[in-house]
Amino acid sequence: MATPARRCRAPYLREAVGACTIHLWRCLRQLHQDCYSMGGDAVLGSRSRTTVPFERTYQLCSFECVVRSNDVSLGELVDRFLVPFRAGGKPTTTARTYVLDGDSPGAISLVVDGEEIVRGGSALEAVEYLVWEVSQRAIASGSSHLALHAGSLSWGGNGVVLPAPSGSGKSTLTAGLTVAGCKYLSDEVALIDLESGMLHPFPRALGMSQRSIGLIPGLRERLTPELGASDRVERHVPPDALRPSPIGKPCELRCVIVPEHVPGATTVLEPTRRSEAVLAMMANAFNFAEFKGAGLVALAAIAQHVSAYRLRMGELSAAVDLVMEALAEANENGSISGTR
Repeated sequence: MATPARRCRAPYLREAVGACTIHLWRCLRQLHQDCYSMGGDAVLGSRSRTTVPFERTYQLCSFECVVRSNDVSLGELVDRFLVPFRAGGKPTTTARTYVLDGDSPGAISLVVDGEEIVRGGSALEAVEYLVWEVSQRAIASGSSHLALHAGSLSWGGNGVVLPAPSGSGKSTLTAGLTVAGCKYLSDEVALIDLESGMLHPFPRALGMSQRSIGLIPGLRERLTPELGASDRVERHVPPDALRPSPIGKPCELRCVIVPEHVPGATTVLEPTRRSEAVLAMMANAFNFAEFKGAGLVALAAIAQHVSAYRLRMGELSAAVDLVMEALAEANENGSISGTR
């Protein structure tokens, strides 16, 4: 039988051992994260080295980042969204580092430049936050480009933008036009070089509601289980799920279509004033204020060479047909619609 003194000391001993175990686990976890934050190699013990299972560099506009993960499936999910932005060679010292850690008990951890930003039970939530974060930083880094809240595509080498606020059907229309043969540039961020008038791709994954996905024949079946899960209101849809080789190249902006989704309405596409197109681009620009008066002057000059339309969209297939007919006619005739 234990003495009173021993019975008294035993609980403290158990508490001490428990505290040491928790502290040791935290130290090992921090070391684990540090290994991935040190460029993929770390000295463990004497001369042993560990290699990060997944590491890839991406370039979005002027923004460079490195994504690392100890879980290859997590890294591949990130790459599924960011594959159009893959960069070759070694990252520069200014690249922002993202580390996805799948080893934490019951959680996915996202560490950004050494600081834990996200901890949650869903890999998709952590990955979608990462994709959102790098997209925001890329938009902020593109100081030489006017960034519009707009879908953007190219047809016959001519650029098309769809500037409109959220809920106007931009992403759904962009997806439908891509399936119909247009080249995909972006569903939400149209980048315009105000000096040259060129429209540049920002081919991020499309943000589409479950209803919108259902409007594109066969799209839901082409999504992987993670991407096609029905328990979320919105999904990120990789461009190549729409059709093979969908992404276009920089092109001259030649058409502005201002869409408006009106459920149940008759779908109508009609020419509008170029000044209305300029106002629509200004109203839906992320960074127009940064360019001040020079931005307005540049947009007005670009607008002299564009077709301008308003689209009242009641039904997707009808809207796609009307837009494709207008683009084909303009491409064939070399004409520019719209008035001053």
